[in-house]
Amino acid sequence: MEPMTQQTETTSQPSPESRLSRLYRLAVVGLGLLCVLLLIAITVLWIQFNNLNLQRDQLQSSNTNLMMERDQLQTSNSNLMKERDQLQTSNSNLMKERDQLQTSNTNLMKERDQLQTSNTNLMKERDQLQTSNTNLMKERDQLKSMRQCWEFFDTSAYYISTDKKTWSESRDDCEDNGGDLVIINSKEEQEYLARKIGSKYTWIGLTDSERENQWKWVDGSALITAYWGQGQPDNLNEEDCAHVGYQENFSNKTWNDLSCSFRLQNCMFMAYHSFMDGISQAEFPPEALPILKSTDVLHLAE
Repeated sequence: MEPMTQQTETTSQPSPESRLSRLYRLAVVGLGLLCVLLLIAITVLWIQFNNLNLQRDQLQSSNTNLMMERDQLQTSNSNLMKERDQLQTSNSNLMKERDQLQTSNTNLMKERDQLQTSNTNLMKERDQLQTSNTNLMKERDQLKSMRQCWEFFDTSAYYISTDKKTWSESRDDCEDNGGDLVIINSKEEQEYLARKIGSKYTWIGLTDSERENQWKWVDGSALITAYWGQGQPDNLNEEDCAHVGYQENFSNKTWNDLSCSFRLQNCMFMAYHSFMDGISQAEFPPEALPILKSTDVLHLAE
Protein backbone atom coordinates (compact mmCIF):
# COMPACT_ATOMS: atom_id res chain seq x y z
CA MET A 1 0.00 0.00 0.00
CA GLU A 2 2.76 2.43 0.64
CA PRO A 3 4.51 2.05 -2.78
CA MET A 4 1.30 2.94 -4.59
CA THR A 5 0.87 6.01 -2.59
CA GLN A 6 4.28 7.15 -3.38
CA GLN A 7 3.70 6.47 -7.05
CA THR A 8 0.56 8.51 -7.04
CA GLU A 9 2.27 11.35 -5.35
CA THR A 10 5.05 11.09 -7.85
CA THR A 11 2.79 11.24 -10.82
CA SER A 12 0.58 14.11 -9.46
CA GLN A 13 3.29 16.61 -8.76
CA PRO A 14 3.91 18.90 -11.81
CA SER A 15 7.19 19.60 -13.23
CA PRO A 16 8.97 22.90 -12.70
CA GLU A 17 8.51 23.88 -16.33
CA SER A 18 4.80 23.38 -16.15
CA ARG A 19 4.74 25.44 -13.04
CA LEU A 20 6.60 28.25 -14.72
CA SER A 21 4.35 28.01 -17.75
CA ARG A 22 1.32 28.14 -15.56
CA LEU A 23 2.64 31.06 -13.61
CA TYR A 24 3.46 32.79 -16.86
CA ARG A 25 -0.01 32.33 -18.18
CA LEU A 26 -1.46 33.51 -14.94
CA ALA A 27 0.79 36.53 -15.07
CA VAL A 28 -0.19 37.24 -18.66
CA VAL A 29 -3.86 36.89 -17.81
CA GLY A 30 -3.37 39.14 -14.79
CA LEU A 31 -1.50 41.68 -16.84
CA GLY A 32 -4.21 41.51 -19.51
CA LEU A 33 -6.88 42.02 -16.92
CA LEU A 34 -4.85 44.80 -15.40
CA CYS A 35 -4.45 46.42 -18.82
CA VAL A 36 -8.14 46.07 -19.43
CA LEU A 37 -8.82 47.66 -16.09
CA LEU A 38 -6.28 50.38 -16.78
CA LEU A 39 -7.82 50.96 -20.19
CA ILE A 40 -11.25 51.13 -18.65
CA ALA A 41 -9.96 53.42 -15.95
CA ILE A 42 -8.15 55.60 -18.51
CA THR A 43 -11.29 55.69 -20.65
CA VAL A 44 -13.43 56.63 -17.70
CA LEU A 45 -10.89 59.18 -16.60
CA TRP A 46 -10.67 60.53 -20.13
CA ILE A 47 -14.40 60.80 -20.36
CA GLN A 48 -14.51 62.47 -16.98
CA PHE A 49 -11.64 64.73 -17.98
CA ASN A 50 -13.47 65.72 -21.14
CA ASN A 51 -16.62 66.28 -19.14
CA LEU A 52 -14.68 68.31 -16.64
CA ASN A 53 -13.09 70.34 -19.41
CA LEU A 54 -16.51 70.87 -20.93
CA GLN A 55 -17.91 71.84 -17.59
CA ARG A 56 -14.91 74.10 -17.00
CA ASP A 57 -15.45 75.77 -20.36
CA GLN A 58 -19.12 76.12 -19.65
CA LEU A 59 -18.36 77.49 -16.21
CA GLN A 60 -15.77 79.87 -17.66
CA SER A 61 -18.27 80.97 -20.31
CA SER A 62 -20.96 81.28 -17.69
CA ASN A 63 -18.55 83.14 -15.41
CA THR A 64 -17.62 85.44 -18.28
CA ASN A 65 -21.29 86.05 -19.01
CA LEU A 66 -21.99 86.59 -15.33
CA MET A 67 -19.10 89.01 -15.08
CA MET A 68 -20.42 90.85 -18.15
CA GLU A 69 -23.89 90.88 -16.64
CA ARG A 70 -22.37 92.04 -13.34
CA ASP A 71 -20.55 94.83 -15.12
CA GLN A 72 -23.72 95.72 -17.00
CA LEU A 73 -25.71 95.64 -13.76
CA GLN A 74 -23.06 97.74 -12.01
CA THR A 75 -23.18 100.20 -14.89
CA SER A 76 -26.97 100.15 -14.85
CA ASN A 77 -26.93 100.51 -11.07
CA SER A 78 -24.53 103.46 -11.34
CA ASN A 79 -26.78 105.05 -13.96
CA LEU A 80 -29.83 104.39 -11.85
CA MET A 81 -28.13 105.89 -8.80
CA LYS A 82 -27.20 108.95 -10.87
CA GLU A 83 -30.77 109.18 -12.13
CA ARG A 84 -32.01 108.73 -8.56
CA ASP A 85 -29.74 111.52 -7.36
CA GLN A 86 -30.88 113.70 -10.24
CA LEU A 87 -34.51 112.89 -9.49
CA GLN A 88 -33.96 113.61 -5.79
CA THR A 89 -32.33 116.92 -6.68
CA SER A 90 -35.13 117.68 -9.13
CA ASN A 91 -37.73 116.67 -6.53
CA SER A 92 -36.06 118.91 -3.92
CA ASN A 93 -36.06 121.79 -6.40
CA LEU A 94 -39.69 121.15 -7.28
CA MET A 95 -40.64 121.04 -3.60
CA LYS A 96 -38.82 124.35 -3.07
CA GLU A 97 -40.61 125.84 -6.08
CA ARG A 98 -43.90 124.43 -4.77
CA ASP A 99 -43.29 126.00 -1.36
CA GLN A 100 -42.34 129.29 -3.03
CA LEU A 101 -45.45 129.13 -5.19
CA GLN A 102 -47.61 128.30 -2.17
CA THR A 103 -46.08 131.24 -0.28
CA SER A 104 -46.55 133.48 -3.31
CA ASN A 105 -50.11 132.23 -3.73
CA THR A 106 -50.84 132.88 -0.04
CA ASN A 107 -49.41 136.40 -0.34
CA LEU A 108 -51.39 137.02 -3.51
CA MET A 109 -54.57 135.80 -1.83
CA LYS A 110 -53.88 138.14 1.10
CA GLU A 111 -53.24 141.02 -1.31
CA ARG A 112 -56.43 140.08 -3.20
CA ASP A 113 -58.41 140.07 0.03
CA GLN A 114 -56.86 143.39 1.06
CA LEU A 115 -57.62 144.84 -2.37
CA GLN A 116 -61.17 143.50 -2.21
CA THR A 117 -61.59 145.01 1.25
CA SER A 118 -60.04 148.26 0.06
CA ASN A 119 -62.22 148.20 -3.04
CA THR A 120 -65.31 147.54 -0.91
CA ASN A 121 -64.36 150.40 1.40
CA LEU A 122 -63.68 152.67 -1.56
CA MET A 123 -67.03 151.74 -3.09
CA LYS A 124 -68.72 152.48 0.23
CA GLU A 125 -66.88 155.79 0.46
CA ARG A 126 -67.80 156.50 -3.15
CA ASP A 127 -71.44 155.73 -2.43
CA GLN A 128 -71.31 157.86 0.71
CA LEU A 129 -69.67 160.68 -1.25
CA GLN A 130 -72.22 160.31 -4.02
CA THR A 131 -75.02 160.39 -1.44
CA SER A 132 -73.38 163.37 0.27
CA ASN A 133 -72.88 165.07 -3.07
CA THR A 134 -76.51 164.38 -4.02
CA ASN A 135 -77.67 165.80 -0.70
CA LEU A 136 -75.41 168.82 -1.08
CA MET A 137 -76.69 169.39 -4.59
CA LYS A 138 -80.25 169.16 -3.31
CA GLU A 139 -79.43 171.62 -0.52
CA ARG A 140 -77.72 173.88 -3.04
CA ASP A 141 -80.72 173.72 -5.32
CA GLN A 142 -83.00 174.37 -2.35
CA LEU A 143 -80.90 177.31 -1.32
CA LYS A 144 -80.86 178.62 -4.87
CA SER A 145 -84.61 178.25 -5.10
CA MET A 146 -85.02 179.88 -1.71
CA ARG A 147 -82.62 182.78 -2.18
CA GLN A 148 -85.17 184.96 -3.93
CA CYS A 149 -87.50 184.46 -0.97
CA TRP A 150 -85.00 185.32 1.75
CA GLU A 151 -85.02 188.86 3.03
CA PHE A 152 -83.07 190.76 5.65
CA PHE A 153 -84.18 193.07 8.39
CA ASP A 154 -81.84 194.43 11.02
CA THR A 155 -79.71 191.41 12.07
CA SER A 156 -82.02 188.61 10.91
CA ALA A 157 -82.81 186.82 7.70
CA TYR A 158 -86.41 185.81 6.98
CA TYR A 159 -87.97 183.19 4.79
CA ILE A 160 -91.73 182.99 4.35
CA SER A 161 -92.72 179.49 3.32
CA THR A 162 -95.67 178.93 1.02
CA ASP A 163 -96.05 175.29 2.16
CA LYS A 164 -98.95 174.95 4.58
CA LYS A 165 -98.21 172.83 7.63
CA THR A 166 -99.23 172.53 11.28
CA TRP A 167 -97.41 174.65 13.85
CA SER A 168 -95.24 171.70 14.98
CA GLU A 169 -94.47 170.63 11.40
CA SER A 170 -93.58 174.23 10.54
CA ARG A 171 -91.18 174.45 13.44
CA ASP A 172 -89.57 171.11 12.55
CA ASP A 173 -89.14 172.35 8.99
CA CYS A 174 -87.48 175.53 10.24
CA GLU A 175 -85.13 173.62 12.52
CA ASP A 176 -84.21 171.22 9.72
CA ASN A 177 -83.09 174.25 7.71
CA GLY A 178 -81.04 175.72 10.56
CA GLY A 179 -83.55 178.29 11.76
CA ASP A 180 -86.72 178.55 13.83
CA LEU A 181 -90.15 180.14 13.75
CA VAL A 182 -89.84 183.90 13.95
CA ILE A 183 -89.54 185.67 17.32
CA ILE A 184 -90.73 189.30 17.18
CA ASN A 185 -88.58 191.43 19.48
CA SER A 186 -89.47 194.98 18.45
CA LYS A 187 -92.17 197.21 17.09
CA GLU A 188 -90.10 197.81 13.95
CA GLU A 189 -89.85 194.07 13.32
CA GLN A 190 -93.62 193.68 13.86
CA GLU A 191 -94.32 196.50 11.39
CA TYR A 192 -91.88 195.00 8.88
CA LEU A 193 -93.51 191.57 9.06
CA ALA A 194 -97.02 193.04 8.97
CA ARG A 195 -96.15 194.74 5.70
CA LYS A 196 -94.44 191.69 4.24
CA ILE A 197 -97.04 189.11 5.20
CA GLY A 198 -100.18 191.20 4.86
CA SER A 199 -103.33 189.21 5.48
CA LYS A 200 -101.82 185.75 4.88
CA TYR A 201 -102.09 183.67 8.01
CA THR A 202 -98.51 182.73 8.95
CA TRP A 203 -97.24 180.84 11.97
CA ILE A 204 -94.84 182.59 14.36
CA GLY A 205 -92.80 181.12 17.21
CA LEU A 206 -95.29 181.83 20.01
CA THR A 207 -97.37 179.30 21.98
CA ASP A 208 -99.09 178.73 25.34
CA SER A 209 -99.31 174.95 24.89
CA GLU A 210 -97.44 174.32 28.14
CA ARG A 211 -99.72 176.47 30.30
CA GLU A 212 -102.82 178.32 29.22
CA ASN A 213 -102.42 182.12 28.83
CA GLN A 214 -98.68 181.95 29.56
CA TRP A 215 -97.40 182.69 26.10
CA LYS A 216 -93.75 181.89 25.41
CA TRP A 217 -91.50 182.21 22.41
CA VAL A 218 -89.81 179.12 20.96
CA ASP A 219 -86.53 180.07 22.65
CA GLY A 220 -88.26 179.79 26.04
CA SER A 221 -88.47 183.52 26.70
CA ALA A 222 -91.74 184.99 28.01
CA LEU A 223 -93.90 187.27 25.90
CA ILE A 224 -93.40 190.90 26.92
CA THR A 225 -94.80 193.07 24.16
CA ALA A 226 -97.77 191.64 22.28
CA TYR A 227 -99.56 192.69 19.11
CA TRP A 228 -102.79 190.76 19.43
CA GLY A 229 -105.71 191.66 17.24
CA GLN A 230 -108.83 192.97 18.86
CA GLY A 231 -110.41 190.41 21.22
CA GLN A 232 -107.42 188.07 20.90
CA PRO A 233 -106.28 185.69 22.19
CA ASP A 234 -109.66 184.13 22.82
CA ASN A 235 -108.61 180.45 23.12
CA LEU A 236 -111.55 179.38 21.01
CA ASN A 237 -111.45 175.60 20.48
CA GLU A 238 -108.14 175.07 22.28
CA GLU A 239 -106.18 177.67 20.33
CA ASP A 240 -102.60 177.42 21.70
CA CYS A 241 -100.47 178.71 18.79
CA ALA A 242 -100.05 182.22 17.44
CA HIS A 243 -99.98 183.50 13.87
CA VAL A 244 -99.76 186.85 12.12
CA GLY A 245 -101.92 188.13 9.26
CA TYR A 246 -104.96 188.78 11.38
CA GLN A 247 -105.74 192.35 10.32
CA GLU A 248 -108.60 194.59 11.32
CA ASN A 249 -108.73 198.13 10.03
CA PHE A 250 -105.13 197.70 8.80
CA SER A 251 -103.69 198.21 12.28
CA ASN A 252 -100.30 196.92 13.44
CA LYS A 253 -101.95 194.39 15.73
CA THR A 254 -102.01 191.31 13.54
CA TRP A 255 -101.64 188.43 16.01
CA ASN A 256 -104.27 185.78 16.59
CA ASP A 257 -104.39 182.49 18.45
CA LEU A 258 -105.38 179.39 16.51
CA SER A 259 -105.46 175.63 16.97
CA CYS A 260 -101.95 174.27 16.40
CA SER A 261 -103.34 171.61 14.06
CA PHE A 262 -104.36 174.16 11.41
CA ARG A 263 -102.21 174.21 8.33
CA LEU A 264 -100.71 177.61 7.59
CA GLN A 265 -97.62 178.95 5.92
CA ASN A 266 -94.80 179.87 8.30
CA CYS A 267 -92.19 182.54 8.76
CA MET A 268 -88.71 181.26 9.49
CA PHE A 269 -86.00 183.51 10.76
CA MET A 270 -82.28 183.03 11.15
CA ALA A 271 -79.51 185.21 12.57
CA TYR A 272 -77.55 186.91 9.82
CA HIS A 273 -74.24 185.17 10.61
CA SER A 274 -75.96 181.76 10.75
CA PHE A 275 -77.61 182.41 7.43
CA MET A 276 -74.25 183.36 5.91
CA ASP A 277 -72.62 180.17 7.25
CA GLY A 278 -75.01 178.09 5.16
CA ILE A 279 -74.66 180.12 1.96
CA SER A 280 -71.79 179.97 -0.50
CA GLN A 281 -69.92 183.28 -0.57
CA ALA A 282 -69.60 182.83 -4.32
CA GLU A 283 -73.37 183.29 -4.53
CA PHE A 284 -73.83 185.69 -1.60
CA PRO A 285 -70.61 187.58 -0.82
CA PRO A 286 -70.84 189.54 2.46
CA GLU A 287 -70.49 192.86 0.72
CA ALA A 288 -73.64 192.08 -1.27
CA LEU A 289 -75.64 191.47 1.93
CA PRO A 290 -75.06 194.37 4.33
CA ILE A 291 -76.83 194.29 7.69
CA LEU A 292 -79.82 196.57 7.32
CA LYS A 293 -81.05 198.90 9.99
CA SER A 294 -84.48 200.16 10.93
CA THR A 295 -87.14 199.30 8.37
CA ASP A 296 -84.89 198.86 5.34
CA VAL A 297 -85.56 195.66 3.44
CA LEU A 298 -83.16 193.75 1.22
CA HIS A 299 -84.74 191.61 -1.47
CA LEU A 300 -82.34 188.95 -2.68
CA ALA A 301 -84.19 188.78 -5.91
CA GLU A 302 -83.06 192.26 -6.79
